[in-house]
Amino acid sequence: MQENKTFGSIVREARLQKKIGLREFAIMMDLSPAYISQMEADICKPPKEENIKNIAEKLEINADKLLAIAGKISDDVREAILQKFLEAPEVAGLFRKTKNIKYLVEEDE
Repeated sequence: MQENKTFGSIVREARLQKKIGLREFAIMMDLSPAYISQMEADICKPPKEENIKNIAEKLEINADKLLAIAGKISDDVREAILQKFLEAPEVAGLFRKTKNIKYLVEEDE
């Protein structure tokens, strides 16, 4: 996945690489073909966490990375982060001072 790709373009590219048609994918995801088409074209917002995780599983994409690209964070990760902030509130200040934490979500090589 390249850095400047959108949620929709990543999903579409992965779907096409798997040779899964739009209607077939919609059935697999229990979503309408129109919604899938709009999602892949970035016309609508990415779906809820559960659907993103399901998309990631079906397309063999890292779910946490796909959630991050969608601007979301999984509930379990959110809870872990919240717990760490409660244990050490100074960590929040460190994150605020850090302008570019992109390296934390770069693709493993």
